[in-house]
Amino acid sequence: MDKIESDVLNFVSKQCGVNVSDLRLSTELNKDLGIAGLDAVDFFTAFDNNFEVDFSGFEIDTHFESEAHGLLLPLSLLQWIYYKVFKKKQADNLVPITIGNLVESVRGKKWIK
Repeated sequence: MDKIESDVLNFVSKQCGVNVSDLRLSTELNKDLGIAGLDAVDFFTAFDNNFEVDFSGFEIDTHFESEAHGLLLPLSLLQWIYYKVFKKKQADNLVPITIGNLVESVRGKKWIK
């Protein structure tokens, strides 16, 4: 394991509250770590600040499902129903991001996927 791999694994561990020993380069951010919605935005903002990767062309909706968020339960519930009923196909077509993808992006200083 090189320094970049180690740094990215440590970053993901800290951001997600997961032990480094439980992470692999094949670990998927969405499926395995449960990152979605605003958590994904926060994750990639911190990732960019930490590793200075060029994310031009990156579309978060391609990779992460929205989550029902907010203080108004009725609005959150309606949003959840909408995404579960009408956006299910979209959720099935999400492009996964692995820790390995993050490592390659740091190496190239540009989003690779």
